[in-house]
Amino acid sequence: MNLLPFVMIVILVLSLFSTTQYQKMVTQKKEQKIYTTYFRGLREARNEKMRHTYNRSIERKRGPKKETKGNQEGQIQTNYFREDRIGWEKGKLNLSSLLNDPEKWPGLEAIAIAYVKRLYIHTNFYPKSGGVEKKLIKALVAKYKEEEPPPFHKIRFEDRELDWLFYKMVKGTHTYDLEGKGSPPFANFFTFEETEGPPINFHYANPSLLKTVLGEGKAQKLFSEEKKYLAEAPIKCRSPLKRGRIQEILANRSALFDSRYEKSNKTPGKHTDTTTQITVIAR
Repeated sequence: MNLLPFVMIVILVLSLFSTTQYQKMVTQKKEQKIYTTYFRGLREARNEKMRHTYNRSIERKRGPKKETKGNQEGQIQTNYFREDRIGWEKGKLNLSSLLNDPEKWPGLEAIAIAYVKRLYIHTNFYPKSGGVEKKLIKALVAKYKEEEPPPFHKIRFEDRELDWLFYKMVKGTHTYDLEGKGSPPFANFFTFEETEGPPINFHYANPSLLKTVLGEGKAQKLFSEEKKYLAEAPIKCRSPLKRGRIQEILANRSALFDSRYEKSNKTPGKHTDTTTQITVIAR
């Protein structure tokens, strides 16, 4: 009797069993690592959020600084609220009107095109030939007209070059600023969420968006005036300028801005694990 086939079958079954057990063990180890990383990150994110809340409360309680030798003019050094609000929900450029009424807010498409270029022109993946930003905005508008509004990370384009470029924009980097460091995640700066109001919230607009809309000169003038009056303003989280002065600075662009101030949620805490690159946000 030839036992070789039987022996081979037994060896095969045992090898399959061993492989299955090994894969199960690897999967469990990965799940355990993800689980512990998530809760460790959540703890760190909450700690960061608490630190931010504490520091902001301390800043509000501090009175004007006394004049010293190193501070001859008695100026108060405070964080500029526009620089603190980069990537906030209310600071996004809203493009929903481009879907049904492109002329509702004149110049909005051109602003969106210029804003994309300003945010990504410094990155190594952005084409330097030009024109791609216009192509992207028109492709996004067409995509949102065709189907139920999808999240940015689920959008795919037939144009492979545009698809890859948009993927890089949406992905972004964990750390970034608006001065050339890293790549800003696209969803932090643009939205197609339906709204009847103007596409820009004035008090939450970041410096780069204001430079894009107003031009470098007018924007810098606005920043200087705000910083000047913020020194004595009791509320540091919005523009201290009067409505009339705001309208004067915005001039023919004022229709694009909602100048009413609405409170936003506190700054979310965020922590990224250096090993797994898992990012946890505590809102």
